[in-house]
Amino acid sequence: VHCHLGRWGLPVPDESARHILRSMKETGVRKAVISSAKAISYDLAAGNRELAAEIAGHPELLGYVSVNPHYFELSCTEMDRYLALPNFVGIKLNSSLAEEETASERSRQLLEAAARHGRPILVHVLGASALGALCEIAERFPGCTIIKAHGGDGRMAKQILASPNVVTEFASSSLRGRTIRETLDILGPSRVLFGSDATLLDMGNVLGAYLDADLSATERESVLYGNALRIFRL
Repeated sequence: VHCHLGRWGLPVPDESARHILRSMKETGVRKAVISSAKAISYDLAAGNRELAAEIAGHPELLGYVSVNPHYFELSCTEMDRYLALPNFVGIKLNSSLAEEETASERSRQLLEAAARHGRPILVHVLGASALGALCEIAERFPGCTIIKAHGGDGRMAKQILASPNVVTEFASSSLRGRTIRETLDILGPSRVLFGSDATLLDMGNVLGAYLDADLSATERESVLYGNALRIFRL
């Protein structure tokens, strides 16, 4: 539930759909939900447009429409345009690369507009009050699932525990199975999803950390695909 296409300022070998499709085949991943690196970091409209072209004709590739609190009207237009397509299934906000705290007034306004679409929102948070802001939006829009990107430790899990429609995934280059295990023990298996940050990170490497969390058969089914099927209505 956390993948990217496009160029980063890092040595990613291939930024195309071809690369992520190859990674999916090698890892046994049957569907991937993807945002545009360009839309997140440089040009919102061009990135979303290029992502739509890349994933067209590949039913295993699904899209997040990226939004940015500095461009509220454009973000709303982009959501209306791409969420009308059957292969765009969610919304992506990267507060860090937007350099706008998740709890700011601009971010809150955008998150409210996004939540009204009723689609899952993947948020890379920024700021000490970020989790509180996510939980507040989640409480106001109980029909919308908010995915806290890049996981966290048990303290994070306890902060979102009372908000059942705030879930998390653990895309990370320094992930340990025990971190996932700690969060699972607090939140339960219905609120943890598999995210890898491909193509920025290797999909199989991150999957290995999930498997190191000593998942039961029920947890594996929920975390690795069942929760995503339910949340994205696949």
